Order: sequence, then C-alpha cells, then structure tokens
Amino acid sequence: MYCEKNKLEFHPNQFNFKPTKSNTCFEEKSECHNETSSDSVDKASFVNDIFQHEIYMTEIPKTFKETQISPDKEKWDEAMSEEIKLMQNRKVWDLVEPKSNMKALGCRWVYNIKYDEKNNVKKYKSRLVAQGFKQIPGVDFTDVFAPLVNFDIIKFLFVLLVCILGWNHCQIDVKGAYLYGNLDIPIYMQQPEGFVVKGCEHYVCRLQKSIYGLHQSGRQWNLELSEILFELGFHQNELCNGLYTKSNCILLVYVDDIVVFSKSQSDLENSILNIKIKLEITELGPVRYLLGVNFERIGDSVYLHQNTYINKLKTRFKNLPRRRIALPLKVGCILPDRVKENEIIETKLMRQIPYKTLIGCLSFIANRSRPDIAFAVNTM
Repeated sequence: MYCEKNKLEFHPNQFNFKPTKSNTCFEEKSECHNETSSDSVDKASFVNDIFQHEIYMTEIPKTFKETQISPDKEKWDEAMSEEIKLMQNRKVWDLVEPKSNMKALGCRWVYNIKYDEKNNVKKYKSRLVAQGFKQIPGVDFTDVFAPLVNFDIIKFLFVLLVCILGWNHCQIDVKGAYLYGNLDIPIYMQQPEGFVVKGCEHYVCRLQKSIYGLHQSGRQWNLELSEILFELGFHQNELCNGLYTKSNCILLVYVDDIVVFSKSQSDLENSILNIKIKLEITELGPVRYLLGVNFERIGDSVYLHQNTYINKLKTRFKNLPRRRIALPLKVGCILPDRVKENEIIETKLMRQIPYKTLIGCLSFIANRSRPDIAFAVNTM
C-alpha cells in the first residue's frame, strides 16, 4: 500500500523484511508463535541490550599484568603514564632508602573506563592506589571524616536556582583531587609496578601528598579545597556540608565533582577561571550526568532519570533471569521470613548469584530517582 501510494517499485525477491532466528525469539522460542505488541517491545528491548553489551564489552583488567596482554594495552599504558606524570608534577613522593624498621605500604593499579551520559567511551583511566588497609589507626592516621554535599540538596538547588530563578550552572571535575592534599604524618609506600626506577629498585616512596587508598586522603583533600575556596572569597555554609557561597555564586562539592551555580554567565565564567588558577580542572558544561543520575533540561524544567546507570546494570547482570512486568512486586505477595531446612539447595544456588550487589544497586536507584520501587526493593 505504501509503495503504491508513493509510486515506488517494490521487489519482494530483493528485500526480505521477515524476522530471522538471529534477531528474534532468542530465549523463549516456544512462546514466539503468536507475536503481539508486547513481544515486539521485548524484542526491541533485547536488541537494545545487545547494543549496550557491545558498548561495555571491553573487559577492564584487574592487574598490571592483564593490561600487558590486553588488546587495549597501548591505551592502558598511556593512562598509567599520564597518572605517573601527574604525580611527578604534584611531587606526590620522594624516593628514599628504606631503614631497617621502616614499614612500607604496598600499592596496586586500578583501571576503569569512563563513559559520558550517552554511554560513549570517554576515557581510559588508571589510578595508583595505596593499600591503606595496612595502616594502623592512631599511628598512620587520626581523623578521617570528610564532609560531602547531600544529594537532596543538589536536587533542591536545581529546582530553586535553575528551574525557578533561571540561574546558570556548570559542572567541573578536579583532576587527581586527592593528590592536592598534604600529609601531616610520614607514610612510606613501595614503588608502583611497571614504573620502578632503574638503579633504585630497593628504594621506597616517602609520600608527601594524600594518594588514593589512604584512610585520611579524603579529609586532607577537603581541608586543602576549603582553604583554596576561602582564599577565593567563598564561605562554607555551617548548616550544609559541601556548600560554599560567594555573592551571586554557589558551589556544591562532592569529592572531586563540583557544581557551580551563578546568576549571570559572566560571574559563572569568572568563578571557574579563578578556580582554574588554583586547581587543574576540566569543564564539563551544564550538568548532564552527576553521581549516577542524568540531568535532562527540557524547556524550563530539569528531569532526573538514571537511564545510563540502569543500562550499565542490565549489562552487568545480563546473566540473571529477566521478565518485563508492570509492577515491581505482585499484589498480595508474601515472602518467607527465612529459608526452611528443606530449601537448602536453593540457598546454595543463590550464593552463586550477586544478589546482595543487585539489591544494593536497586536501593541506590530507588533513593535517587525511582521511589516507586522502594517498597519492593526493601521487601527483597
């Protein structure tokens, strides 16, 4: 009908639009005889899952040795070299000859791939982490508390400042934030794998900065940041953690993620420029993805959702059974308080499934953007 109406020639032998086994009925072939609208939705969802899987199919190495045999070896080597260069520029450590009674912490490389709000690969990231679990309380560290802004405050200020008052906003990321913090207690660490200095193989690193992995690193970075912002004329709010104000400018701080609000674009740019003089930062533009939440601006409103985070979970737990349902919990469903003795087989089976991890992820989603699943997740 479409071809006749638009005067197009259609040759059935050249074009075959019938579904094939490769893209339909992947798991439940016996249920694919009568296709309904819900079946089409399931198929579209499955195709989307395949697309998401292809995005995240790059396996992240867990050790330095795995990076050397990885197909992305050059990218991981470049990321590690960039991290070492950053530490050298910040003068994170000095190489010293170890003493007989000196205890040096170990360290390891941690790898990750950062994505943007559209699930595109943004950066290959390597981070050198000290084995802080070997630190002795009262000897290697004292206070460890570092204040963070509450996410409810972030949502409230977006409603008040952006949606109602029409303020400008920008997200900035501090590069190697913890490496700005100064240590007040001497700590020694072994040289990182793959970057041992030739001729000084037996030397150890005397840390000058709060490297990632130490118990006190978060606090030392927060103290350094507070001092820098105070020099720039910002004042810390006494009633709210991680909130700094200056005339027509407001800052929200969550570790190395900073959101800047300002009444005018010029004030916003000047505030970011002043921070850039003190810290090495990356401007990310208006907030689009922050702390696992998508911020989508439509007209005068800002919509919060977690599509990016949920798609990551779908790929991470892709081997678990899936079923599309309208409600997260059946009406009148009663779950047993504890497993009975004759169900021990199911208990052993559940231990092989990352059940607690999945529940934690769902709790995070319920707390951030989906309160409608809170009761079901809490029951589980």
